[in-house]
Amino acid sequence: MRYELQHDTLAQIIQAKVSGEALTRRKVERFVEDKYRLYAEKGFRLSPDDANYVKPLFWQINVSGAERDFLKQEFRALHLARLRQRAIVVAVLLVISSLAMLFATKFFQLRKATQTIVRNQVQRIDAAMSALDFATVEQTLAEATLLDGDKDALLPAYLELIYFYTEAGRPARALDLLAKATPLVGGEAPVLAGTDTLAYLNAELRRLGGLELVRTFAARYYPTLVDLPGGTFTMGADSSDAVAEDHEMPAHPVTVSAFGLAETETTVFQYRLYQVAKGVTEETLREKTPPWGYQGPLPQVKVSWYDAMEYADWLSAKTGEVFRLPTEAEWEFVAKEGERDPGYAYAGGDVITAVAWTEADTVRSPQPVGRKQANAFEVYDLSGNVWEWCLDFYTEDYYAVSPPVDPVNEDLEALTAVIRGGAFDREAALARVTERRAYDPDAGEYYNIGFRLAREPSSDPLTRPKQ
Repeated sequence: MRYELQHDTLAQIIQAKVSGEALTRRKVERFVEDKYRLYAEKGFRLSPDDANYVKPLFWQINVSGAERDFLKQEFRALHLARLRQRAIVVAVLLVISSLAMLFATKFFQLRKATQTIVRNQVQRIDAAMSALDFATVEQTLAEATLLDGDKDALLPAYLELIYFYTEAGRPARALDLLAKATPLVGGEAPVLAGTDTLAYLNAELRRLGGLELVRTFAARYYPTLVDLPGGTFTMGADSSDAVAEDHEMPAHPVTVSAFGLAETETTVFQYRLYQVAKGVTEETLREKTPPWGYQGPLPQVKVSWYDAMEYADWLSAKTGEVFRLPTEAEWEFVAKEGERDPGYAYAGGDVITAVAWTEADTVRSPQPVGRKQANAFEVYDLSGNVWEWCLDFYTEDYYAVSPPVDPVNEDLEALTAVIRGGAFDREAALARVTERRAYDPDAGEYYNIGFRLAREPSSDPLTRPKQ
């Protein structure tokens, strides 16, 4: 009895399922009939939703051959339409991808070209800075800034100009440059209100560039001095020296007191700071231009003895220390390395090409200072490069009558002042440590005469203003 009940229930379930499927098929069949009639009468086509409704029962429904062919035709048309849509999408994506690739390529080409332009501008800035062509430096900085150039490369050039004009006593010019430089580090120059302008500019230089960069600028625009202990040495040439002239004799003991001497000859960088501070005109600068042009690391030439003394006076007033030209005795004391005097023919050694720029190097102009070998005192170019003015006036027999301690020839009747060391365009013999020459102290037209400074003893070994 129980089995029969279960059998009847299962049969009922199956019958209901079969009846439901049959009903669904019939609904689909009627749907197809209606759609086919609309197609035949009005040309209506199956939609994608219609096809999805019919497809699952396509092989189970009972429709006419024409209706089945209609369904196949519509399924095929819808399939082709989907393929076309996919092809269009793929084509659009390919076009977008190609355009994106083209844009990216052009962008990177433009960026690379911009970077090349900025690199060239940075090189132009460096070259113009070395030539002290500050107008070109400023113009090129402005152009590079507009191109969003490398801030790390551009900022130091701005700061060097700011430093230069601050030290030259041109604060308004320095403030204008500071306003242009500050945005490179993401800020704005604050408005001054009752502030000491020079102190403010120095503080901003340290803030934006750091103390080491400021010290680098100071080393470029102010001389570095070597402090010397003084001592006793033999000045002049021995009578056995076959090359020496009479005015280099007799050899005699001389004692010099402690003093400082510049490591190098005064450079164009250093002298230009003084010229701008003193308001030297562009016309005068053009008149003083040597044949090779202005280059900051080269020794300053076309300066008279009086020009050199005026520079020393200016630097003394600016720093609070006492600068002057070295005496002839001080110059030779350093050239001979003081009391140890190894007997070298030239300052620093016997090989002329190692320690001095002379005719032996076949150069056509002075060379950047400090490139040859220094002597034991770490002083450069005492022999060669350019002649150097000394404090002394010149008289031929001065060695025979000079005092033994700190001699300096102040003979007001003398017509010439002493120069020492030889030059790039002179033979090696003139670069000897005992060689002496003299020129009119007013002579400021020579391309091979420069100078270096001495300083009176000081407890502070720094020669430039403290930063």
